[in-house]
Amino acid sequence: MMEEHLFKIAMVGEPGVGKTTAIARFVNGRFNSDTKSTLGVDFSLKHVSIKLDETDYKTTLQIWDIAGEHRYRDLMAIFISGTKGLLLVFDNMNSLESLQEWLEVLDSHIPIKEIPKILISTKDDLNPTLDDNTIRIFISDYNVSKYFTTSSVTGKNIEEMFERISQLAMIPSLLA
Repeated sequence: MMEEHLFKIAMVGEPGVGKTTAIARFVNGRFNSDTKSTLGVDFSLKHVSIKLDETDYKTTLQIWDIAGEHRYRDLMAIFISGTKGLLLVFDNMNSLESLQEWLEVLDSHIPIKEIPKILISTKDDLNPTLDDNTIRIFISDYNVSKYFTTSSVTGKNIEEMFERISQLAMIPSLLA
């Protein structure tokens, strides 16, 4: 018999980095080029089975798409409470740098040091110019568990990033 779990996963990053399209690709299995900017917050549900230590777990992911506009940051405490995993999303070096500010805001609301974090570079199909050294420093400085380059157009690493954040979110509940 599979154990059932529910995990709240938050995707954060600047407007236009591809959070909404990545979620749509994962939940619906296809790319939607006609997405609109998120106003405030949106969330989607996806039922997944994950395997950890030879045990299968039935998991429901509650994926929160947090709007990137600064005017919504005051509402962050309401939306971010109970988060079990963070997907830190960027599409160029400027949006990577802005994630530092995002983490400072998040840290004032939730214990981000205790929450698994994955760094996500989007729009890989567009061959973005990324500085590997800056990415390595960010990963080290913010205790990021994993880094994925993704494309919502091709589907590259979309399933994998959600599977990995699910596994990372699961571990603390197994140790409790």
